[in-house]
This record gives sequence, structure tokens and C-alpha cells, in this order.
Amino acid sequence: MRAHAEEYGIHPDKIAAVGGSAGGQLAALLGTSGGLAELEGTGGNSGYSSDVNLVIVFFGMFDLAELHRYSLLEDNVSIVGVVEAYVGGTPEQSPLEYELASAISHVDEADPPVLLIHGTSDELVPFGQSVRFKEVLEAAGVPVELFAIEGAKHGFGFGSAQRLYFRETVGRMALFIYKYLG
Repeated sequence: MRAHAEEYGIHPDKIAAVGGSAGGQLAALLGTSGGLAELEGTGGNSGYSSDVNLVIVFFGMFDLAELHRYSLLEDNVSIVGVVEAYVGGTPEQSPLEYELASAISHVDEADPPVLLIHGTSDELVPFGQSVRFKEVLEAAGVPVELFAIEGAKHGFGFGSAQRLYFRETVGRMALFIYKYLG
């Protein structure tokens, strides 16, 4: 994006990463892993920073080893299988990969502001993932807000049955973006 910012009319210092669930994991990882050589890749624009200036995550996964343990206890085999396939085994088999893939492992004071949006009744990714990530970000001095939606489940706002949260979440996102990116 920065390499073609002028061509696309993008402000190179106002780039946000937004995602939900697995996409949220990627957005958060992008926000916390700035400058981490193992995650930079070898794409064609190495002369440009891949850092983002703001992160918004819906019902995100930030500590994959903890999510794996929780999902085993809850007998949630779909999440266990997805995490193992993504990371390449169990936390015991691939501890370094779990750490590398977990945004919570890379938090430092240079990270961009983060807005977390999570339903308190999420049946796939526990609300505690966002609570813990918020605590770690705060401890590092990173601006962070957690917008908890009481009773909302995983994927709220995207399915027709959950549209009642749409206006509230979009409003919260707009305020956060305006606050930090003006």
C-alpha cells in the first residue's frame, strides 16, 4: 500500500488493519509484529514499512496456545483442528510457531492503537482472549479500547440475525479511527 500510496490516493501514515476471527488474528499480528524479520516475508516492496497505524479486531484470537488449550477443554474440535492446521501441530509439537503466530507474544510500546470488539457470549473464541490482550497492550502503554457487546456470539454483526449490533460497532469504529487517524 505504501509503495503505491500516491497512485491509489492512500495516506501512507494512515493505514489500518481490520479483521474478524482468523482475519482479526492476522490484523493483530500485523499490528504487533512490526519489524519482526521472521514475519516480514520477501515480497517485492522491501523498501517500505509494513507497519500499520491502527488495528481493529472483531472477536479475535491473540494467544493461539491458550486458545488451543481452552478449545480442548471445551471439546471444540473445529477450533482445535483449525489452529493445529494453521500453526502446524499442537502447542507441544510447535511451541515456537505458536509464539510467532500469536500477536500477544509481540506486544511492545511501539504498537499502534487497537480497538477490540468482542461478544461476551462468544462460543468459539472466548471473550477472555480480548480481555487478556487488552491487559497486555495496556501494560506496554499501547492505546487500546475493548468494546464488549453483552450477550453477542461469534460472528455478530455479519449474519442477518446479528445485525442489531451493526450501527453500534460501526459507530465505535468510526470514533476510534477519527481519534487516532483524524
